[in-house]
Amino acid sequence: MFTLSHNTTLSDVVTRNVTRNVTVSLLVTFWSAANEHSRNGVFENADLSDIDDIVGVPGFGAALSTVGWAIYDAENNCVILPNFNEYNTSGDMRSATAKTNAQRQKEFRERKKLQESNVTSNVTNNVTRNHREEKRREDLNPERELAGGSHSGDDISGNHPPLPAIPPKPQNEDFGPGLDFGPLGKFPITDSWTPSPDFVRQAALWGKNVGTEPGYTAEELQQFRDYWIPDGKVKHQLAWEQTFANSLLQSRGHGQRTVHAGQRDPNRISEPDKTIPTGFRG
Repeated sequence: MFTLSHNTTLSDVVTRNVTRNVTVSLLVTFWSAANEHSRNGVFENADLSDIDDIVGVPGFGAALSTVGWAIYDAENNCVILPNFNEYNTSGDMRSATAKTNAQRQKEFRERKKLQESNVTSNVTNNVTRNHREEKRREDLNPERELAGGSHSGDDISGNHPPLPAIPPKPQNEDFGPGLDFGPLGKFPITDSWTPSPDFVRQAALWGKNVGTEPGYTAEELQQFRDYWIPDGKVKHQLAWEQTFANSLLQSRGHGQRTVHAGQRDPNRISEPDKTIPTGFRG
């Protein structure tokens, strides 16, 4: 059991811990996006408000700027992440060093060919060395030849089985590209727009439970597109996904409102009472 000081309440401790966990989640989201889309730790054609759109929290970019984790260069209209490449590898650097399937297959064939060549060379060397050792022992033991004993060093079958072949090393596993954060920059909704593959997990970080993968139906997605395409409004990918998550929860909430038996519908207008009270003369 722990005790709190007279200036600290249990609510303060809980609030501070929750804020810390939310902040870490937002940082992971932002750094993952920077890892995929920044060039040498620089977001081009962006400002601090773009960071807010990426994580879905207003003022987060300004907070990073305050602690020196993000610097806005107004002259070049870009956001700089100091020392980013010291601890991360940006997407363009990974693409430059990534190997194609053809390259991996070629390296595998070369390794296999070299290993098979080494196995043949080892077996040949062992056979030659054993033959010479047998001849040397015969030369050092002439009494054996005088006694009529003979030993042929040419017959070595069964005495020295060949070495087992060394199995080739497996190819490096290709784990595929990293998280897909969608296109960078603001854009309007089109008829081909779709949320990112981790939409359900991202919505959970925002506190929105959209259900199991993928989190929406084809009809819900098309209704969202049809609503926003005529509007022409531009947002970042994560901002559109947040708007989509809100739309899903609102539409599903309206669809689940049913009036049970015996329960009054607040939206229905009651019929007027036309009964004339007893003794009333109009």
